[in-house]
Amino acid sequence: MGGSPLRLLETFKNLCGSQALPNVILVTTMWDDVNDVDGSKRESELRERYWKPMIVAGCRTARFLNTCDSGWNIISSIEPRSRLPVLLQTELVDLGKDLRETSAGRSLFQLLYDTIEDVIRILKSIRDRLKTESRKEYRAALMKSIVENEQKLKTMNTVAQHYAPPGLNQPSSSYSDFIIVSRSTSPTPLSRLTMPLTPFLSDDRYYLDSPHAIGP
Repeated sequence: MGGSPLRLLETFKNLCGSQALPNVILVTTMWDDVNDVDGSKRESELRERYWKPMIVAGCRTARFLNTCDSGWNIISSIEPRSRLPVLLQTELVDLGKDLRETSAGRSLFQLLYDTIEDVIRILKSIRDRLKTESRKEYRAALMKSIVENEQKLKTMNTVAQHYAPPGLNQPSSSYSDFIIVSRSTSPTPLSRLTMPLTPFLSDDRYYLDSPHAIGP
């Protein structure tokens, strides 16, 4: 686990809040695809390296064994009387915060800034490679990747520029240094953005490790 999944786990923790974390069960799956030794080793790594702060705060863990009984056993372990409001609900309803000012909202926008930083880093790498690449087919593939990533970067920057709350750690690199497409001078409503943000925050497929990785 790393990169976007780890970042999204942090956002989930901020959505729940410390008060509701004891009602959270972190479930591992695909136990029928690994032997028990390897599976237990991976489970221990998750518990000790990635989930530890949430477990310390009260989260439980369980194994889903790909059976109905296993699923119902996990659900049945949740005590109905122990229901607690998640932090996001408290912030929106009781405190009257705007969504972007909630802990989960700020975490998502910080994730957006971090992803912008990652894409800028990737663009730098691709452009450096382009300077030394002489093979026509690879140069064409690299140029295609640059255009695609610039468009993604433009979309993410539009959202961050007009909707992100103050006080977050912004990318150290300048967005304008890496964009060829002209910028819009007026904000675009989130509902009208032509490219959804979800793939940027949850999928690393646009990261390139070699020209051979370029493709649909």
